[in-house]
Amino acid sequence: MAQNPANVFVDPDSASVNVAFGSNAALREKTLSQGTVGQSFAIDYKGKLTDPAIYVIQCKNKSTDTGAEKGDLVITKLDAAGNRIGTGMHLVHDHYTSIYQASADPLRYYEGVNKDDRSWGFGHGSQIAIEYAPDGTYLWCDNVSEVLDKTKTPKDNLYDVAGDDLARFQYRDGTFHAWEVDGYGWTMKHEVLASVPGVDADRCTNFSISFDNHYKRAAVRYKDNLLGGQYRVSIFSYTYNADNIPVFQHLNTFDAAAVPWYSVVNGTPSKTLKDLPAQGFTLFGNFIYFNFGSAYNHDEHYSPQSYSEGDTYPDDKPITNVGNHHVVQYNWSTGTKVDYNISEAGRTLSYREPEGMQMIPTTDANGNVIKLQLCFGYASGTTGDRKWSLYAKERTGIPTT
Repeated sequence: MAQNPANVFVDPDSASVNVAFGSNAALREKTLSQGTVGQSFAIDYKGKLTDPAIYVIQCKNKSTDTGAEKGDLVITKLDAAGNRIGTGMHLVHDHYTSIYQASADPLRYYEGVNKDDRSWGFGHGSQIAIEYAPDGTYLWCDNVSEVLDKTKTPKDNLYDVAGDDLARFQYRDGTFHAWEVDGYGWTMKHEVLASVPGVDADRCTNFSISFDNHYKRAAVRYKDNLLGGQYRVSIFSYTYNADNIPVFQHLNTFDAAAVPWYSVVNGTPSKTLKDLPAQGFTLFGNFIYFNFGSAYNHDEHYSPQSYSEGDTYPDDKPITNVGNHHVVQYNWSTGTKVDYNISEAGRTLSYREPEGMQMIPTTDANGNVIKLQLCFGYASGTTGDRKWSLYAKERTGIPTT
């Protein structure tokens, strides 16, 4: 099927991966720049499908990196074999003093009462995304603008806000402070959410984003603090302005916590995605895929089984004999869950925490999608010496007519 305009829904059968497909190991237990967990990844597949660049984002290791603060991130660049390229892109905080007007609205995170020391930095790296713009390739991740209590040291007082904004920038090897990244698009949340009815970007936090570069769409997950901290997902199409900055047009918004992944009883989900840690998502066509789960010790889980809709879950707890890594496929255009699967990929990894997800399309000369790879990462190893692995569910033989 040829690439469709951004505002046209795609054929649901020809642009999806069955999440129950088996998974293959692409890379296993690679060493990154830091000994911390690889929080998420972005694969630069465009034009070099046989030799992609892979960007893995981590929190800086505060125990070994002198001066590292909460919110400092490192992006490790890997080749297709998982070998490190360069020293990585180190994203670190800036501190400066300025006077801000006090606000009576506690939901406006940019203002504080009797607090004027400001830290501009980054977040948790919970999602890194790649965007192919007319003027080059850009990465996106969460960042943080924090108001600090001057009576405490910055290290002891950084607010635990995992990204109250979104940053857009190009990869460069070396160390960069927040203001050095500013010119690339330091604060993008207002531009992204501008077309969403009834949403105030200043009252939203915990941003993460995924780009569907094939169909020119984007998905943004965020916490709407005006709705009691409810997580929402908004879907957009996008074009580019004269400065090659994306212009987002809202298509749909849904409550992220309402997506069921266990059986539905009398129309009510028995479990929802809010019951497991969010570990990334990816958008492609009419579908968004969610990655959920937590770390587990592989020695406790050795009995692979198959589960299907309607199974009984003892004591209403997640099945644990293969961990709780759930991959969920959701049709955002119809508001229906397509399928979910408890993944057994990398089951022998020690620690095995799912981290990050991305869909990789392969197209023919006419722009038809002929192969899809649903990729997801795992952290493994011991504290201070975490490793990173990449697995994929693949679909070939996709109809083009």
